[in-house]
Amino acid sequence: DVKAELQSTGKPGVVFVTQPWCGACKGLKKSINGDAAFKEALKDFVVVNVSGEDGTQWQAEGKSDGYIPRVYFLTKDGEMLDIKAPNPDYAYFFPSSGAVKDGMNQLLEDHKKGNSEL
Repeated sequence: DVKAELQSTGKPGVVFVTQPWCGACKGLKKSINGDAAFKEALKDFVVVNVSGEDGTQWQAEGKSDGYIPRVYFLTKDGEMLDIKAPNPDYAYFFPSSGAVKDGMNQLLEDHKKGNSEL
């Protein structure tokens, strides 16, 4: 469903994997909700929020990242890009709207340079 929406809208995607009980997830959501500029930037992306075990479908084959929140970036064709978070020990743990926005900007920059098929 997500891949079809990406292709039909022509937008890249951002996938948030969270849990309702997770303190770090609540912190990320609070950061996002308090950042009007970030929320405006999200309009250029298909945004997906999955919870719990549903999040495992977004992991790379053979990967088992058990931490949350995790954020993944997708091209308009649904291909996952390997955009890393600030902490190398938790490659997809983006703790704030600013960190996620950096990932979004990297996705857009890579596209401008021809490094990804946005």
